[in-house]
Parts: sequence; C-alpha cells; structure tokens
Amino acid sequence: MPREIEKHELIIDAFRKVDIVSELVDQLPNGEFRNELDMDIILFGRSYRGKQVGPYTRLLEYQPGEVILRENTWESSIFYILVDGRLDASVTEQN
Repeated sequence: MPREIEKHELIIDAFRKVDIVSELVDQLPNGEFRNELDMDIILFGRSYRGKQVGPYTRLLEYQPGEVILRENTWESSIFYILVDGRLDASVTEQN
C-alpha cells in the first residue's frame, strides 16, 4: 500500500524535479509563487463557492517490489509521473 505524502513542501519539491510540471511551482524574486492560484487548486485544493475544487494530484511513495497498477483496473486510468526511482513493467498474458 503506498504512503501518501501530504506535506506541502515535499509536494512542491517533487514538482520541481519533473520538467513537464516544474513551471507550476516557479517562484518570483520576492518568494511568491508565480502561479499560486493554479498551484493551490492543482496541488492542494481550494474551497470555491462552498465547494471543494481539487486537489488533482497526489504524491505517493511506493516500496520496492510494490505493484503500482494492474491492467483494466481503476488505477490503470490514472496518469502517473515518476519523480524519483526506477520502474519495471511486465506483461503476464500474451493477449
């Protein structure tokens, strides 16, 4: 079972490590985040007109050998980005 990391600083650090999403956490010279509203919604969620919007990302840590997803499951429809480490993929049936 993966461990969900909820500490905001660790989530921001993870986004900084991945080129295709690192722009989201760009900071201005004064330390403020350039895309603060987008970042809040995407990474942490925000209440908008009484309804919760987001978060749309989760930072999960898997142990060595742990299965992340299996074909034709709910998890297989999620978009994953590897932040650190190595993944192996395998096919168990030829069809």
